[in-house]
Amino acid sequence: MIVDVSSHNGAINWATAKAAGVKAAIIRCGYGSDALKYDDARYKANIEGALASGIVVGVYLYSYAKTVESAKSEAAHALRLISPYKDKIKLPIFYDLEERDRVAGASDRAKAFCDILKANGYKVGIYADLDYWSNYLKGLSGYSCYHWVAKWSEPKPTGQVDLWQYNAYGKVAGIGSGVDLDHAYGELLEIINGKEPTPTPTPQPGGKIMIGVDVLKKGSKGSEVFIVQSFLKCKGYKGENGKVLALDESWGRNVDYAFANWQRDAGLVVDKICGEKSWNKMING
Repeated sequence: MIVDVSSHNGAINWATAKAAGVKAAIIRCGYGSDALKYDDARYKANIEGALASGIVVGVYLYSYAKTVESAKSEAAHALRLISPYKDKIKLPIFYDLEERDRVAGASDRAKAFCDILKANGYKVGIYADLDYWSNYLKGLSGYSCYHWVAKWSEPKPTGQVDLWQYNAYGKVAGIGSGVDLDHAYGELLEIINGKEPTPTPTPQPGGKIMIGVDVLKKGSKGSEVFIVQSFLKCKGYKGENGKVLALDESWGRNVDYAFANWQRDAGLVVDKICGEKSWNKMING
């Protein structure tokens, strides 16, 4: 049995849920942009309780973004909350798209979110209902990510479906309110059943990793710099005089300072250049 939960489900007795047949859980970490007030109030208790009970976990973040920049902040939000559990999260990090007043540009926002999570070494996926997938995410055709599809009636949706949310009102011992229930397929089902997850892509010759991230240094700008800024911020690194790093896609003095400190702590040559070895260390540890 697979469930997906949030603070709306209240306090969960994960040991009881495990005994009732729950093998995997997709847990909401938060919603919206990167601010503490938007963290899910039950996230820490849920992920630690599920892991302690031997339940395979994935994570989702509910999106309110209307722009690519906001989607990047949501990616930073997810990274901040999942990074302490990176080696324990076996299922993807999902981007939850539901809001109907911001469907324009949904595919671009989804790619921006997922690309940042991919660059930090996570499996990624998108959650949406069948209508949303059919009408607003056509721009994801050919894009590599897991598809989590909500459809609360038979038959199973057609097309790529890696996870099917088939019931929003399930009853599971240990979970006090109606809970979402899911079926997994393919690789996700194999992971839940104990197969080792596919290794994270490793850097390729020529200074780029598989997702196409460039060599970066002071003066660089763009979404790849945002990935580095998000990584450093999640790890607690700051600029000169303790200045909090801005997520502004610009590699300036403070990023240079923080990156040099991270390279030193990571046992790398401190050259303040994010090349193949630094990308590999960030992604694979």
